[in-house]
This record gives sequence, structure tokens and C-alpha cells, in this order.
Amino acid sequence: MQLKVVSWNIWGGRKLPEVIQCLSEANPDIIGLQEVLQDEGGANNSAKAVADALGYTYIYETTTLLIPSISHLLEKHGIDKNMEWGNAILSRYSISNRNVHVLSGERKRTALEGTVTIEDKKLQVFSTHLVYAPTQPSHTQTTQMQNLLKVLPKENGLVMGDFNATPDDKIMEDMAKVMVNTEEDSTKHTADDKKVDYIFSTTDIKTISSGTLNSQASDHLPIYAIVEI
Repeated sequence: MQLKVVSWNIWGGRKLPEVIQCLSEANPDIIGLQEVLQDEGGANNSAKAVADALGYTYIYETTTLLIPSISHLLEKHGIDKNMEWGNAILSRYSISNRNVHVLSGERKRTALEGTVTIEDKKLQVFSTHLVYAPTQPSHTQTTQMQNLLKVLPKENGLVMGDFNATPDDKIMEDMAKVMVNTEEDSTKHTADDKKVDYIFSTTDIKTISSGTLNSQASDHLPIYAIVEI
């Protein structure tokens, strides 16, 4: 069976109608989203809005609370109230066994895991977003990757997200030792003229094709992979 998987840092859902349009046209089976915003307490979740529009199921986890006085993201979006910020997984199939892995306490980041059931197959799907680190190597990023590597599945697994690192950074080289990068062309930039967004699979999953989608709805391009399970 072939599946289409999309990963996208949606920039807080600043252009949510365009995000929904792009994903509707792409028609993926599984979606990993990063920089998902919701009101403090849970209302107006941007992943829920996408899932409702597409008719998908979804799971979400809050990574941190953003405060306007210290949040560059909220400042850019003109938001003057506290917001919660995290990752999400969406699918046209059922999602169960929601699990949150804390990757670091300092500058907290997490990986959201869910089990997507497709007929008789169960896929372990992860959506994550590592901290931005303009200088490499980064101690915090290294810690986050080390903790992520500890919880990765050995088979039937997909791990996607904004890793805030280029293919030649050591943390991505470490990731590539244990999982398959579905898009190895580092010239396909996804943000700031760099490749920082990835979809990885376990070795038992075959990549058919991969690439980026055309959208101006975020400061990151959405990426996709068609895989065979």
C-alpha cells in the first residue's frame, strides 16, 4: 500500500485558509504539523481547524506557553495574548496511543507520537520540532536528538518535522544512521535557503518519491513523501 505523507511548519497558522487549501489539494494520508497555535486553555487550535476542514482525525500536544512580551512569533503575528504552541499529527485514518516524549527541559521541545492504523498495519508516527540553533554544533539540539533517538521505532515508523538543522549537521548525520531520509537532495531548501525539514522512515518502508509543495502560507515549505508500507 502506498501512502502520501506531508510535514509542515505552519508558522502558527498565520495564513490558515491557505494552509488548508494547500493540504486539501495535496490530499495526504498522514500530516505532521509544527508551530501549531491555540489559545491558552485549548480553544482555537489551528491543527483542529485543519483536521475539521479535511475530515481527518488529529492529536496535538502543547510544547510551551508563549507570552507576547518575550515571543518573537507572537510579535510577528500581531498577537497580544498568551498562546500555547506545539506539534500535531493528522490522518484520514484513526490515531491512537498518543504519547509525548520530552526531548529537553531547557528551551523545552517534545516529540508527539501516535499510532496510525491502516487496515491491518500499525504505523508509529512522530511529529517534532527541534530548537533553532544558529551556531553548530548546538548542545541543546544535541541533547534533543539524543533523546529522540532513544524512542524511535525499529520498524513501521515515520518521523517528521522541523529539525532546524541542515543535512551535514552532526545531529542529522546521527539521525540518518538509524532511519532513512526520504528526501536526500539537500538542494531542495525548505526555509531560509536551507533544508531543515525532513520526513524519515524506518528501513522496512520504501520511498517512492518525495519533494516540496508550492505554498506561500508559511515561512517553511511543506514537504511530502510517497511511501510504500
